[in-house]
Amino acid sequence: MRAKVLSLVLLFLLVAVAACARGQAPAPTPTQMAAGEPAEEASPTPKPPVESYVIGFSAYRTGPFGRTGTPFANGAVDMEKLVNLKGGVGGVPIDVMDIETGYETPRGVEAYERAKATGRMVAFIPLSTGTTYAVTPKAFEDKVVVLHTAYGISAAADGETFPYNFLAAPTYWSGDAAIIKWIQEQEGGSLKGKKIGILYLDIDYGRETLPLHEVLAPKLGYELLKYPIPWPGLEQSAVWTNIAERDKPDWLIWRLWGDSTPTALREAARVGYPMDRIVGTYWSPVAVDVLAFNPEKSVGVKHIEFVTPGTDFPVIQEILTELYDKGQGAGARDQVGMELYNRGVYNVGILVAGMQIALEEFGHPLDGEKLAWGLERVTPETLKKYGMGVADLAPEVTLSDKDHEGRGFVQVVEWDGTQFKPITDWISGFREEVDALVKQAAQKFKEENPELYQE
Repeated sequence: MRAKVLSLVLLFLLVAVAACARGQAPAPTPTQMAAGEPAEEASPTPKPPVESYVIGFSAYRTGPFGRTGTPFANGAVDMEKLVNLKGGVGGVPIDVMDIETGYETPRGVEAYERAKATGRMVAFIPLSTGTTYAVTPKAFEDKVVVLHTAYGISAAADGETFPYNFLAAPTYWSGDAAIIKWIQEQEGGSLKGKKIGILYLDIDYGRETLPLHEVLAPKLGYELLKYPIPWPGLEQSAVWTNIAERDKPDWLIWRLWGDSTPTALREAARVGYPMDRIVGTYWSPVAVDVLAFNPEKSVGVKHIEFVTPGTDFPVIQEILTELYDKGQGAGARDQVGMELYNRGVYNVGILVAGMQIALEEFGHPLDGEKLAWGLERVTPETLKKYGMGVADLAPEVTLSDKDHEGRGFVQVVEWDGTQFKPITDWISGFREEVDALVKQAAQKFKEENPELYQE
């Protein structure tokens, strides 16, 4: 018996010496070998400290806005894949929960609750003004970041009043202020006596910027003409007759969305309104709208952008190489680089930047409160370092605990027959008037929702 034990010990010593020489883990003990117990793997893969960080996403590829929601959703999903190919956030994968809602607010709220039920949600992308308003009180309670880039609650630019709402992009007010500033420049520096019409869906989104124009119009001397379009905006002939035959505005600012936009393009062409006098908000007209109408007849139409369209950016090229060249892209290759697609990429990238900044301070695990802390420290430098390439797509965004917008820079982009191209640098306008509206609206929200601010 003693000889058998000595033999086992000798065998263990020989195996251990050989393993050390090869840089391998020590062999199992004689007791393990004798008992027939399995040995541990030589180089076990370490488990991530958290299963994943969930980003809830109220997507819509169906319904009246499906055509416009699809490129954004695909950009977000592709960016998720790219981030995870690069190791996620500190070794933890991100999970963009792509939940179809058809742009319906009740389904958007359900999407929020589904993502919350995972117990790992750090952020939510509503992609709808109605859903943004509906989930914001929940986010206060749950301490989850709500990212609504260039839509949603404009007052959320005030970070002190909205600690968990982030735009990281210009508000609607900042956008229309920049449009007016640009139009003023086209008119030689003066808008006195000019007619500027607002063509808008007669819903909260469409009416959002009217208070700004009611401040700017008397100050700058332009006549404000309002053209409300009943939801969902598929019947516009009477309005366009008034535009062409009665009012004849010098410029038209559009606040439409989805199927209402190709309809408006069609009507503008029918009555002969000049396309180069149309300047839309971020969401209308976009590339899919122009393609749905007529690319050749839309030459000259414009909108404002907070993310530059195109594929000539390293992050977009990387997506094409790592995903689409391998048949792993989320959607159609020809939509990659559209403004809506690039916005989806930007949304995920800005959240990842906030997570990486927070990770350096707090380590794992992260939560919505830590992510909010990280986002408030996004600067051009930190976004370039941690945003995995999305800094190239956007202006120099600087956020803080007080400013969750980033000072509202936009570009004017113009359709050239094949694509939208920037025709300006990053511009902004009338910051004093915009900031006053933000402050007033934030105070009103706080007064109407006192329960959200109780200690």
